[in-house]
Amino acid sequence: MLLDAFHAMKLKNPKVNKEQLLKLVMEEDNTIYEDEHWNPSAISEDQDKLKQKHHMATYHFPKLSKFYSDEGKGEVTWPTFNFELKSLIVEQIFSEEQILLGLRRALMGTAGDILRILGPKASVQKIIHKFESTFGAVDTQETILRKCYASQQLDSESIARYTSRVEEIYTQAITL
Repeated sequence: MLLDAFHAMKLKNPKVNKEQLLKLVMEEDNTIYEDEHWNPSAISEDQDKLKQKHHMATYHFPKLSKFYSDEGKGEVTWPTFNFELKSLIVEQIFSEEQILLGLRRALMGTAGDILRILGPKASVQKIIHKFESTFGAVDTQETILRKCYASQQLDSESIARYTSRVEEIYTQAITL
């Protein structure tokens, strides 16, 4: 098969046996090609471009939870979705293009409409910024402080849920 490939490349001596092939490969200055302008790196560059196109067409993307932006309609809330998205970015497992594809498939309803309005060339950071300003916490420092002081465990609330709620308020305060 390798000899057929050499023959297809129009070698001066296409009838090469194994010993001759080894000798040709071992020689540093061999002139076995008829075409002096033949560039073997051009073939590898073309192959790399084809591989990239094929890779772009078949690459995997992250499966994010569905986010509709309407309370109670989607799988997750904005803070949870935002956490998933930022975790993907930090982990650097997926490229930005892969994350964008995952985003386009995960955003539904109003959130999907906002993404569509941002356009197909919007970056992940631009999308996060837009969604943060639309769905993120809009509480002032005073409101968060008031929530912190007024925080009490509800009768039907587990200690884990109450702790989680207090930590969320604390995180909002730190962020501001």
